[in-house]
Amino acid sequence: MSIAASVAVRPSPCLRVLRAGIVASVLAVGTWSGQPLLAAAALASLRREVNCSRIDISGVGEIRLTVYRKQCRARLLDGCTAWPAALLLHLELDGGQRLWLALLPDSVAGGEWRRLQAAVRAQLQKM
Repeated sequence: MSIAASVAVRPSPCLRVLRAGIVASVLAVGTWSGQPLLAAAALASLRREVNCSRIDISGVGEIRLTVYRKQCRARLLDGCTAWPAALLLHLELDGGQRLWLALLPDSVAGGEWRRLQAAVRAQLQKM
């Protein structure tokens, strides 16, 4: 089964709130335990999310990402997860760079979430 999707992606407000809560928790624990420098180092090690603005999945399974105004091909790696309310994609770009992309329903327009999820699930079944 081949399902194609071309979806514009924006940063998820829910993920931003979750990240802010984690940052506040780490800083509070670090300050409470007397290790604010250690807490700051732990926060510095948190990776920034990928600024993906578009995902294109063709009917034959080719995946293209538009990241920072640069379009690149990608392929799904092991470890991808598709839940009803979230997609966690482990991708390898053309240059060999690997990244994790977390998508929630609020990352895309309302009607596009199901189409994107169906296209990703079809690709995962091919693996």
